[in-house]
Amino acid sequence: MSIPQRSNSLQSVGSAFLSLAALVFGISGLPAQRWHTYTNTNNVTDVIMTQDKVYSATWGGLVEYDLTNNPASETVPLKYVRTITSVDGLVDNDIRSLAYEESTGDIWAGTFNQGITIIKTNGMQTLDTNSGLPSNKIRRIIVNANYIYIATDQGISQFYYLPEVYFPLLLHQYNSENTSGGLISNDIKDIVVSDNGYLYCATAEGVSFVHTDSLDTDTAWRHWNYANSPLPNAPVLSISVNPDYIAMNTMTSVHRHKANPFENDWHTWTRAAGGLIDSVFTVKLASSGDGIMLSYGVWNEDTMSLKRKSNPLGVIIGNNNADNNLDTYLRNASIYRIIRFPGQYLVYASWGEGTFWQGSTKDYHIEDNCIGFQTISEIITDANNKMWFGSGWMGPDMTRKGTRGVSSWYNGSWQNYTINNSPLPSNNIRRLAVDKNNCKWFGSWYSVWDTNHWQPGAYKYNDADSTWEWYTMRGIRYYNEETGWSDAQSGTPQLINNTIAEVYVDKVGKILISSSGGGITVFDKNYAFLGTFQMPSNACVYQSVSYIYHSGSRYFFGLNADNRLVIWNDNSLPLNNNEHWLIPPPSELNNCVVYGVVTLNNMFGEEENWIATSRGLFMWNGTDWYKYDTDIKRRIYTNGNWVNETLYYVDEERLFGSVRTTPTAIFLDPFNRIWIGSLEHGFTKYDPETERFTNYYQGNSPLLSNYITCFGYEPLSGNLFIGTPDGLNTMEIGIQINTEKHLRHVKAFPNPFFPEKDGFVRIVNMPSQLMPKGKNICRIFDASGALVIELQENEYARFDWNGLNKNRKKCSSGVYFYVVTSANGETQRGRIALIR
Repeated sequence: MSIPQRSNSLQSVGSAFLSLAALVFGISGLPAQRWHTYTNTNNVTDVIMTQDKVYSATWGGLVEYDLTNNPASETVPLKYVRTITSVDGLVDNDIRSLAYEESTGDIWAGTFNQGITIIKTNGMQTLDTNSGLPSNKIRRIIVNANYIYIATDQGISQFYYLPEVYFPLLLHQYNSENTSGGLISNDIKDIVVSDNGYLYCATAEGVSFVHTDSLDTDTAWRHWNYANSPLPNAPVLSISVNPDYIAMNTMTSVHRHKANPFENDWHTWTRAAGGLIDSVFTVKLASSGDGIMLSYGVWNEDTMSLKRKSNPLGVIIGNNNADNNLDTYLRNASIYRIIRFPGQYLVYASWGEGTFWQGSTKDYHIEDNCIGFQTISEIITDANNKMWFGSGWMGPDMTRKGTRGVSSWYNGSWQNYTINNSPLPSNNIRRLAVDKNNCKWFGSWYSVWDTNHWQPGAYKYNDADSTWEWYTMRGIRYYNEETGWSDAQSGTPQLINNTIAEVYVDKVGKILISSSGGGITVFDKNYAFLGTFQMPSNACVYQSVSYIYHSGSRYFFGLNADNRLVIWNDNSLPLNNNEHWLIPPPSELNNCVVYGVVTLNNMFGEEENWIATSRGLFMWNGTDWYKYDTDIKRRIYTNGNWVNETLYYVDEERLFGSVRTTPTAIFLDPFNRIWIGSLEHGFTKYDPETERFTNYYQGNSPLLSNYITCFGYEPLSGNLFIGTPDGLNTMEIGIQINTEKHLRHVKAFPNPFFPEKDGFVRIVNMPSQLMPKGKNICRIFDASGALVIELQENEYARFDWNGLNKNRKKCSSGVYFYVVTSANGETQRGRIALIR
């Protein structure tokens, strides 16, 4: 699409309105999105193929790939297109099963416990218990002819597409009650329809089967369980069919039966008889014959982990009981599901490393460029503007969507560090810090060694030369690529203990490492040991400091085991004396969890220390204590009581949108604005200049979750990074570092510009969208050449025009001209069509 040519002379346009039609087809499609979403999409549960697309179900949403190229001629057969998440309309991001209905082109995405999203060519539809599902916990969706069968933990639903009707109709629900016990259990683990028309249901109590022509005939249902088959008294986890056989597995056994369910023909494999060496998670029959592919592992829903004790991932077994180890091809990935596309590929959906594709002539490994986990616990930015993300917590075991190590992001590329692919001794990384030498510090909480093979401590990583050091209570250990970690070296500094509650680098470069229950160890910026100290005994029983902040004039300590805030009211550290300890007088601060502190200088030059706690949002200016709330804007602490000090204006936006919630994170951006995250209602921006709040939540913004865990900022892109338990959002808030040197292609968008609808038109320097460094000027002229307004460059290194003139009056419809002049004298011109 061509952009209309710009006039070199403001006086050359005789009739401005003649250009309006041309501008309508101009540059209105230029990028304007300020939000982005990042989730982990390498933990895969299912894969489907349509005529020209492949869709991958993950715990971070639905990934779409393009299949229009010939796979045989490509290095990788799939081209990443997009990730569809709850921001785009999915009912939930944790997708467990996919199905493709060919006649309508509908994609059915079943979630862990929120029902189903049907993705149509013209939108999305949600199915849940209100629309015919027995439960919102979806185990498997399959399509057979025009019928869709949905397995849940409370029974089965059958839907149907009538010809020329493009939405599904509920036909029936089936459970043990309305089949007179024919369905042996309502807890359905897996379902499949065989070539000879039988519906097989793997359940918590065995396998039920019935011909699809006889679903409503109770006496037509049959079952296999421990009483009438070799199946043990245990849940059947998966089931697979081909024209010749039926295969199924429990955790301890694999079973194969002839395709005719009424023949008594069984073959069983166990550890004692058959060569199984670990717990079995899933099975898949070959396209024909008796070969069975299986994967090992035990699924833990509480931690969303698939763990194996054995080295082999799985085997291929058959009548001769010969093993074919799959490890060489599948590396060390745990396999969640095995999918066969007839005549094309065998796909292994891995839990953590994407998908592995086996074709007749080529094999492929497809792993997305994405963050390594869903739950974000901390975000930092290093000296090279690389972003770092932690996923740990204050606990010994795995969490549901976190405790998967550390991820970094730079220039659009992700790198993930875990115990499996890096020297990290633990995946439970809760605290991150960057020291004055740009080394990264990772603090790990104590973990049960026998369960996760994690070992705690503080790890120092220098990504400039790829060296690692491990600080422990016995001394420092060093990593060697050939020999691994050394023993703790004699004479090196020792931590108080290995359970790390906080790692913090203060304003002058000192490194403070808090050992839970023991106190704080201090190093200088060159890693020399300075000493240790503890909190005052009258304020701290447990000596577990899980939050540290240095304002430049004093230190703040969050004693979350003791539920209180303690302040060291001096710029030194309490290594040799205890005379500067301060206990805040408000009772709420002596019974709270401290989530964060930031310091700003207000318009009067006064220092304000803002503190986010489980008991509310507080501010201390060194003398007075204030509390911000949803009903009264600000209260002041006087004579042991909170007294109303500042009220909200009528219709003024309130903290958290006046929704009562808990502050969970706080961040000061480079433009002196405070961002406050909450437990249940997104986050709030506070502008000290206007003293106004602006709220962002799922109802008015594309947030993955209303629970905000942390914030970060990347100065090159100008993005605020917003951590949640379900992934990462970014929002453009302003550029701090501008690397652009020249005016290149200055564009305005949206164009045409509708002030009442669009709010403002952006004038940017493509492709970076940043104006050059230095003082740039943008002047807006009308068709007669008269100056309308002179715009000032904003924090996004661009110009925004709201359609008003220099007297704050609305400009009428017409064509306007912008002239941008850079600090070094470069000039670019263009036109804007303004329509009211």
